[in-house]
Amino acid sequence: MWIRPVVLLLTATAIGCAPPAKGRPTRNSNVLTAEEMATTQFYTAYDAIQNLRPHFLRTRGQTNFETGNPPTAQVFLNGQRYGDIETLRQMTVASIREIRYLSASDATTKYGTGYVAGVIEVSTR
Repeated sequence: MWIRPVVLLLTATAIGCAPPAKGRPTRNSNVLTAEEMATTQFYTAYDAIQNLRPHFLRTRGQTNFETGNPPTAQVFLNGQRYGDIETLRQMTVASIREIRYLSASDATTKYGTGYVAGVIEVSTR
């Protein structure tokens, strides 16, 4: 009787401490890399995001009753405010190193207030 509980404890501990399985690396759902975009036929950043990370483009709900349009993420290009989501249609995938989505709280920490729908950061090559 005494050996069985010890064996179960060791088994549970061994399983819980096992290293992650090898194979395909995990991807960050808030980052879109040049390597990932290179495997597609998309021309603009907007098209790549729309197909590979559509949650970047979602509206985040109504923030007040005065405006009729729900807020969308703002675009930053190489650390500078660039415009709204439509500006992504002007950026070619070939010139982009990485696209990263920052939540409202992360955007506020990095860029200040006023980004209730978050920020899409684009870094070029």
